[in-house]
Amino acid sequence: ADAGLQKIKNIGSVYMVAAGISKNQGDHAKAAAELALRMAAALPDIIQSPIVRNIISKIPKYKIGMCTGPLSAGVLGRTKWAYDIFGDTVNTAARMETTALPNSIQVTKSFVLALRKDENYEFLKRDNVEIKGKGKQTVYLLNRAPQKTPSRLRTIIERKLMKKNSRIHSW
Repeated sequence: ADAGLQKIKNIGSVYMVAAGISKNQGDHAKAAAELALRMAAALPDIIQSPIVRNIISKIPKYKIGMCTGPLSAGVLGRTKWAYDIFGDTVNTAARMETTALPNSIQVTKSFVLALRKDENYEFLKRDNVEIKGKGKQTVYLLNRAPQKTPSRLRTIIERKLMKKNSRIHSW
């Protein structure tokens, strides 16, 4: 359970992970976002490895879907037990994955709100995406925000100063 994340199961090509289940952690959305971004960043290197290139003939596309909210968890079965999670949050995350653009991480508004104060992420808004069982929704694509370099930060400060004053002092 890295950073409070728990692998729930694999279903075909889907890898289901949940954050904040075993303990109430305030940064569960950040932990999930970091995992998704790390997985997406690692995929090109994995695909280019000689072992994988001999197995697959074309470069696969990934889709990641995420949602935050309440869910139920439990153990199923009488002879062969399986831990699973249920609820609208789980279903919505699955819908985010199925409607995502290839090579993207698609999230709900609740996920955006959970990370709204974190400047490490940026979200690209997608309007009118048809979500099964929910109708047309606004969803977002998660990306890592570009790092603010000192020169970029200086440019931002200079522009703000230029708006306030007609002159700018050299630094």
